[in-house]
Parts: sequence; structure tokens; C-alpha cells
Amino acid sequence: EYAPGYQFLHCLINEVDGGMSSIVDGFKVSDFLRNNNPEVFDTLVNTYVKFKNNDFTQETIRFFHAPLITLNKDKDYNDIRFSVSTMGIIDCGPKDVEKFYKAYRKFAGLLHSEDYSVKFRLNKGDIFSFNNRRTVHGRTKYNPNSGHRHLQGYYLDRDEILGKLNYLKKIEL
Repeated sequence: EYAPGYQFLHCLINEVDGGMSSIVDGFKVSDFLRNNNPEVFDTLVNTYVKFKNNDFTQETIRFFHAPLITLNKDKDYNDIRFSVSTMGIIDCGPKDVEKFYKAYRKFAGLLHSEDYSVKFRLNKGDIFSFNNRRTVHGRTKYNPNSGHRHLQGYYLDRDEILGKLNYLKKIEL
């Protein structure tokens, strides 16, 4: 998968000042846009963006071409993509560039808004897991001179989780 379906962050140590973790439900933000600003929503659903991920740990480069918000055939949410570090060029004509960036700024503003964000501190031993295709996660700034901070990340493809759940539903425990 280009973006792993699920992410696990294991806090090994967190002694720094700051560094609060944050999470936003991208589907909830998208619902707000769908209901209150349909032009922005349609732009984010229909404008394709090229994403590039340099994975130096596996010596791979992955490309993906998709909108920031993708829907399934029933118009339900499938994925949210919002990553400044992997977002590349937008795939639209010159007349649509300004419209895309206006929609992008609106989406970014909502994703960073306190109205949609939950902040919390990860402590030593905590494991935080989340749907990486639905949520947007981050952290607040921290002072690296105030102590040590080390989070170990682990990823699972969505198909691994869904396949195991389907198997467990089929067998009697």
C-alpha cells in the first residue's frame, strides 16, 4: 500500500517540554465541507495530486496519484490524504489552480483547527494506534534540549487487518 492503513506509535520515552500528540478525524472535517462548502469538497474530491514517498529504510520510492479525499462507489469515504512532505504537483489545468489552492487552504485550516483536533501526551509505554487513511496525526512543537523523546512506529496494511477480521468472524472462538 502507498500509505499504510493503520499506524501504531509506541512511546519509548517522552521527557521533553511540549510534543503533545494530536489527531483529527479527516472524515468529520470532510463531512463539514460536504455539507457547508460543496464547491470546496468537490474540488478536493475531483482534483488529482501526485504524491511521492521516499522510503530510505526499504530503499524504495513510491508514487501515488489521487485526490486528497477519495470516495468509494457509494460516495462514502475511502481515504483522506494530507501530507505536506509527500504532496507533489496537482493535476489540473491552469484555470483550476487557484480554485484547488483555495480549497486546499480551507481543508488545511479545518484540519489544524482546535475545533476538530484532540491533543494528548504520550507517556513511556503508551501505544497509540489509528486508522491512517481516516485520520490526520501530528504533534506540537517541543524543546529537544529539555529531555529525550523517542517514538517507534509500526504499520499494518488495511488488507491485513480486514483479512484477519474476516477470518475471525468465520471461525468460532
